[in-house]
Amino acid sequence: MNFFVDNIYIYIFPYLIIPFFIFYRLKIYHTKLYNFEFLSKGNTDRIRGLLALVVILHHVAQRMDNVGLMLPFCQAGSYAVSIFLFFSGYGLMTSSLKNPNYFKNFFCKRISKVYIPFLIINIFTLSIYQLTFNSEYSLIDKLFYTTGIKLIDSVTWYIIITLVFYVIFYILFKNNQINVAVRRLFIYSLIFYFSCYIIKIGSWWYINSFSFPIGIYTAINFNKICSYIEKNYTKYTIFFILSFGILSSGIASFLLYQVFHFHFKVIIETLSSILFLPVVLLLLLKVDLRHNFLNFFGDISYEMYLIHMKIYIILGEFLQINKSYNILVYFIIVIMLSKGILLFEKLLLKTIHKNTYVIKYT
Repeated sequence: MNFFVDNIYIYIFPYLIIPFFIFYRLKIYHTKLYNFEFLSKGNTDRIRGLLALVVILHHVAQRMDNVGLMLPFCQAGSYAVSIFLFFSGYGLMTSSLKNPNYFKNFFCKRISKVYIPFLIINIFTLSIYQLTFNSEYSLIDKLFYTTGIKLIDSVTWYIIITLVFYVIFYILFKNNQINVAVRRLFIYSLIFYFSCYIIKIGSWWYINSFSFPIGIYTAINFNKICSYIEKNYTKYTIFFILSFGILSSGIASFLLYQVFHFHFKVIIETLSSILFLPVVLLLLLKVDLRHNFLNFFGDISYEMYLIHMKIYIILGEFLQINKSYNILVYFIIVIMLSKGILLFEKLLLKTIHKNTYVIKYT
């Protein structure tokens, strides 16, 4: 049981703090009652906060010598990203349906919120790496690392995928009928998926590529989907939980290999990520998360995602993060820096938008 003693401070987060965030002031809806605000901006922001913590724990678990009770988190990052992309697609489509002028200044309003924080943190990271590791970068390297052509840390691949989907969304939905745009988006996702598979890019780049268009489809057909689920909630919940459990546990992989003598690892991972979406959404229909801490983490979820691995690498030079109470120091630093960066970003974006308005109407 040495792994338990060594990891006891790490276990505090997934098995004490996160459950506290989930269950404190949790409202559970009784039979035939549902929370149809489960995909509201406030609720999805709170879920993002939880998922950002899950992603951090996922990357910590992957780097542990003795994983112990952190084993479930070794694959949790992929499922969290699946929800992130679903929320992104759902949010974009919902906003565009409500606002006829949504695509006006789309790049300034929407993409800047994703890309500008990415640029800022990359610039700061390069500077800190140069001081901490005595790293030297050419002008081209600085340009590539800052803009994301090269990744400073591997986990920011998700940001690149998100930006790509944002651009594709703009191109497809700005001038096309919604049904045509949706079909083309699914086709694009298929092309992207198989292209990545053929050229042997890491599977984490593309196994969640269908989550974004599924989010868009859900936004368009939200009322129909909710009405249908309401009539068959128990059946769907049992079906999707069992299906996800069979795929994610490795049972399906084992049985398929016995029959076909071929590993279906990528296909199983893709289907697991897709099935995880209805599992989470069906559960969210029956609960209402109301917690100020969740609101706090929801506000800084994107910043936590952007900086957590960078802080891990830098702090790892001085502390053994995966052991003892150092993990608490790591989380505190990530949370505090994320909040500070968010405040700076808000000030910068407010200044940019203000100057853009002045230039436009001068």
